[in-house]
Parts: sequence; structure tokens; C-alpha cells
Amino acid sequence: GIKGPADLAGKTYGGFGGELETALVKALVRCDGGDPEKVKFAEVGDVDFRVGFERKDFDFVWVFDGWDVIKLRDLGGMPLTTLAFIDHTDCIPDWYTPTLVTTESFVAKDPQIVKAFLAATAQGYRLAMSDPGSAVAALTAAAPESDPALLAKSAAYLATRYAERPQLWGHQEAKVWFDFERFLRRSGLTTKDLDTTKAFTNDFLPA
Repeated sequence: GIKGPADLAGKTYGGFGGELETALVKALVRCDGGDPEKVKFAEVGDVDFRVGFERKDFDFVWVFDGWDVIKLRDLGGMPLTTLAFIDHTDCIPDWYTPTLVTTESFVAKDPQIVKAFLAATAQGYRLAMSDPGSAVAALTAAAPESDPALLAKSAAYLATRYAERPQLWGHQEAKVWFDFERFLRRSGLTTKDLDTTKAFTNDFLPA
């Protein structure tokens, strides 16, 4: 019966107990016309979502489409409804995920290492986008216990989603960071304006 964020009111969310999770879920429900105070929050941690659903520990969870949904719905046959955050950026901000993080001191000390690392990482992502099978082979070699069917479907799904423009993999825009910090501030998760232009850089990405 869950067709949109408003329908989450009266349901139980199973999550990690993070304040950001709570703020995002409530914002989604409120923006869609539901009562966010009627959402129940249960801290479940890193659990098997199938078991949690079957035991009715929760009604909805935050999942990764490129892995959990494929595992549960496409391979496991579980009927799932998904609500994509990216479809609701009129209510919540967009943000970059995953992100690669280092320290300003390390960047200052050895910028060539940072540049070389990003060049290698970008090359790996471009290969995964152009040849998903190579990504599966690399993962299988590193973790032979992995489910080959899940790896194959995940790699194919993600190949078209790692970057809207593969040649600009990793490029970040200031507005995305600004809007996300503004959401954090409005939600009471930060106490003052932060200069988000200092939170990221595109300077070390390969040309």
C-alpha cells in the first residue's frame, strides 16, 4: 500500500538510528502531504532485510538499489516497492555518494599521491562502465565467495549509473554541497553556516 512518501506515515522505518536518516525521512513524508510524526523509527543496524521484513520488524528501510533490491526482488522474488530519493529533490537535497575523503594535511604533503590515486580510481570506474564483465571478474577474483548472479546483475545496473558523463567521473558542483549543508542546518544537524566550497575539490581529477 505504499505508493509515495506520504504513505510512510503510520509505518515503521528500520534504520541505523542516524539523525540524518530521520531528518530525510520526515522531510519526504511532510513534503508529500503526510504527517512525519506518525512515522515510527526502529534502530535495527546491519541486518538481513529479508528476515526483518518477514518478521515485520519494519515496513521500510534505506537500501541500495544496485545491490539490496537486486538481491531481494530480482533474485529473491520478494515483492518490493521502491521510492528513489533522486525523484524527490523538490523535497530533499541531492548529495554525492560515495565520496572519497582525505585530509588537507595529506593533500598539502603529497598531492601527487592524491592525483595518482584518483587517476587509478577513475580508470577503474571507466572500465566498470564500459565493460561490466571486467568488474565482475575483478570482484570475483578478490572475493570468490560472492554470488556470481548478484555480481553480474549489480555490475550491469551500475554501469550506466556511476556517472551521467563518464568522461567527467568524480566532478562535483558547489551547488550540490551548498544545498545539502543548508538542509543539514535547517534540520538542526549543524549549528552554523559552513563554507562548503572548502569541503571538496575537483583539482586532482584526471583531465
